[in-house]
Amino acid sequence: MIAALDWIQDNIAAFGGNPNSVTLVGESGGATSVLALTCSPLANDKFHAGISLSPAPEMRFTHEDGDTFQRGYVHSLGCSQNSPALRKQCLLDLPAHRFISPMFNQNYAGSAYFAFPMAHGALGEAFGFLMIDPVVVTVAPRNLKDAEFAPKTPIKIIVSNTAEENYGTAAAFPTEQAAYNDMAYNLLRLTHKHHIPRIVHDQIYPGKSSKEAYSFLLGDMRSTCPTNDVAGAMSLSSNHEVYRLYVTHYVGHLVATHGYTGAFLFGSYVHFKNYWAKPVMDAAHRFGEHFQGW
Repeated sequence: MIAALDWIQDNIAAFGGNPNSVTLVGESGGATSVLALTCSPLANDKFHAGISLSPAPEMRFTHEDGDTFQRGYVHSLGCSQNSPALRKQCLLDLPAHRFISPMFNQNYAGSAYFAFPMAHGALGEAFGFLMIDPVVVTVAPRNLKDAEFAPKTPIKIIVSNTAEENYGTAAAFPTEQAAYNDMAYNLLRLTHKHHIPRIVHDQIYPGKSSKEAYSFLLGDMRSTCPTNDVAGAMSLSSNHEVYRLYVTHYVGHLVATHGYTGAFLFGSYVHFKNYWAKPVMDAAHRFGEHFQGW
């Protein structure tokens, strides 16, 4: 990505672009990358604004942690030889489908991103696969004010998430009772207080079905609250103008879930015009036009 930014600086003028007005936009993993590049001295002054749509905002792990996580992944593939050369050859000999198979179990880094916190243990909490290191990403977004590098002019950054980022997890339960039971089990495991599940369902998310309440709870725990916290910490940097976007409204049959904002911002709604109602189209136009000045 840094090489791409270098290329843009060297060549974008030939395509009618302005190398002094580069905006990065990313959704999900791409949004996390926007935050990481903001925290990288190697990307400093190579872009001038960023839009981070539904990132994994926390970057808690070091490059030493990353080495440990990756070794676990390699071992899960059966390549645990002591010799680096033998491990490399073992990996080269594996069929391609083996490399994705660990992603379908609950034992890889970041596997719990759409699940209840700690549902897959500590390893499942290692979201984003982005580690803090001495060279590339040298500071976490929440510590941006402590960065030892600074852009020549303040960088504008929008950090967003939707109200129901984790909607798919809750919606997948076959019944409302099954969703409530899972929510209650996880809340009890976390708090050790039997009355908390009913308070969450009836008082924090009143009027919601069990699936809806669980969806909002997961979204708040996984995305809304951490993003609020990190965006607030980022705003303490005198070199950045940080804006917080929180999307709650949805139109038509769409739910404000993970990926929802990207469809509007990038105009993907055009491809679905035969399936989406006119109010959706109108909202998409308004959402996209709002960012035309960036």
